Amino acid sequence: MLAYSNMGTLCRTGVPPKWIGSTKPEWTPSRQQPASDFIVFLEPIRSAVHPLRQRCRNIVRDTPLDLIAESDEAWLEFLLETERQFSVASKEWWEDYEALRSAWTDVPKDPSSAVLPGERAKANSIRYQLGALSDISVIEWFSDAGFLPRYGFPIHLQRLSVRTPRVDRADKSTTAEGYRLERTSLLALSEYVPGAQVLVGGKVAESKGILKHWTEANRDEALGLNNWALRCSNGHDYLATSQDEQCKECGLPPQDAGQALMFPRFGYTTAAWDPPKPPGRNLDRVGEVVLTTAGGFTFNAATKTELNFGGITSLIATYYEAGQGQLLLRNAGGDAWSKVGYGFAVCTRCGFAMSEEKPSNPKSPPALPRKFTDHASVFSSNPMSRCWPNTLAYEPVLRHKVLAAKETTDVLILDLPVNFDEATLFSLGRALVLGRPYIRYPANTRRPVIRDFS
Repeated sequence: MLAYSNMGTLCRTGVPPKWIGSTKPEWTPSRQQPASDFIVFLEPIRSAVHPLRQRCRNIVRDTPLDLIAESDEAWLEFLLETERQFSVASKEWWEDYEALRSAWTDVPKDPSSAVLPGERAKANSIRYQLGALSDISVIEWFSDAGFLPRYGFPIHLQRLSVRTPRVDRADKSTTAEGYRLERTSLLALSEYVPGAQVLVGGKVAESKGILKHWTEANRDEALGLNNWALRCSNGHDYLATSQDEQCKECGLPPQDAGQALMFPRFGYTTAAWDPPKPPGRNLDRVGEVVLTTAGGFTFNAATKTELNFGGITSLIATYYEAGQGQLLLRNAGGDAWSKVGYGFAVCTRCGFAMSEEKPSNPKSPPALPRKFTDHASVFSSNPMSRCWPNTLAYEPVLRHKVLAAKETTDVLILDLPVNFDEATLFSLGRALVLGRPYIRYPANTRRPVIRDFS
């Protein structure tokens, strides 16, 4: 996955030093335009006699793409479109990076002693996010953006790491090699979130936390990317790097506080002090996966448009491939029966996580459960140990984090004729209900009523 390095290297950006003392460290980030080297690389290739054109001609010969390499005009148009789409994809990453960079810069350099711990923690939290954003592989980012093909790349796969005590050190642990548990992000949000139980090898393993690094080591890095899921008064759902960011579709501000999201990058883990046990009861599921769009769909040219689709007069079907739609999946924790969750409390030292309890007072968050405060590190095989000492001046905990994932998908838009009769509309609606797609209507439009009469 790192064949083309990561986005931080491609865009020649950096991460600020960790703030340890009383004074904020100096940091001068790069101001180079994102990924400009690739744009420079494309310029000479526009020549009709460039060797790369002949190499491409050999690859696409006798395929529908043969015309691009044979025609001078088509070749130039292809390269200009490549540059445009690459710039759009890299610009989105750069905007996220700039938003975080600005937030880090806005933290006071010499805060008073009264607010120093909070400001330092805020700056270091932003630093972790900058590091996580920079570590995203070029293949992963541009595949999600539809610039590179996703097929063949292990993108959006997350695993459940099963930890067991080490033979040579009873207080330490290692990854059990006999378990190979991996799911797509959609299934992982349902089966692997902290508190969920999985049947594997005839035993039941319970997820206890979030993996901190792909090596499964306890590294001093972010547990995942953080975003806000917001909704404007027009009903548009969108992702943002800050809680007050305006809607990307209509420019309106968010209508409520939204949800604090965490996107685990590497998956989930069991705890060494809780090894897999023989099955004795039904497996527990945690929370419910909720599906919405991750902002408005932005489409390039349609792959195919068909009039009178399915033999229905005036029904227009427009298909967009290459993953131009993006879906947002969320799990707020809680039990699978109530379908109401309040997010997860997550330990930043080891990744241990638990579902939050319902606040008794909406104005003040509930205290951490005793099981969470006294938890042992997921890397320790001693259940009586404590992850952080009582003398620690702060609680290294993220509160009310909704676990999330993104999935790109192809999109089919059906433009219904206004003269649909009731029987035809009912048949189409019934098919959509059975297929269980995600149906999104433009704002301020009349929505057909699709009921599930089963």
